[in-house]
Amino acid sequence: MYPRLDVLVIHGTYHWQRRLLAFRNDYCLTCGQPRLAYLHRTFDVLHVFFVPILPLGFWKRWRCAACGENPHARVATARSLKWVGIVLLLLFTVVFWTVTPGRTGGKDDDPAMIWTFRLGFPVAAAFAIRHTLRAKPPERLAEKLRTIVPNRDSTCPRCATTLTVASPWYRCGRCGLERRALPAS
Repeated sequence: MYPRLDVLVIHGTYHWQRRLLAFRNDYCLTCGQPRLAYLHRTFDVLHVFFVPILPLGFWKRWRCAACGENPHARVATARSLKWVGIVLLLLFTVVFWTVTPGRTGGKDDDPAMIWTFRLGFPVAAAFAIRHTLRAKPPERLAEKLRTIVPNRDSTCPRCATTLTVASPWYRCGRCGLERRALPAS
């Protein structure tokens, strides 16, 4: 058996030179509420064993001011993926009910383990079906974004300075933070 490389190799991405560029009113799917979001620009570098290896360049990301996550990232499991899991649980149920303990040719057949799986998979499938049918439908981001009112505050949320008009957006005279509207959906 080969060792798992994802456990042995420590890797990830550094986000350097974080800079706030803009803010807007947005709808955060993680929080489930309208929130203020900030546009961050970072210089990203891929690292292996904490040694920077590959520069990935400048990236811009919107982040929720309350939770720090991407406001438009899906947080709920897709309903179709839940049904795939239920089908797999039912398939495992059928497999374990067709296996006869001690008759598969192996010495290591444990009847107690097989009966545990025979009873456990149907129970898990029943709970999964109940949970999937009772779960509320996922939030439609487009519908939620239509209810968001553009930010009209006269002060900068970062430095509390009065904003001045700079076409086409408002810009803070002290920190340079821009006020932006939601993109057209």
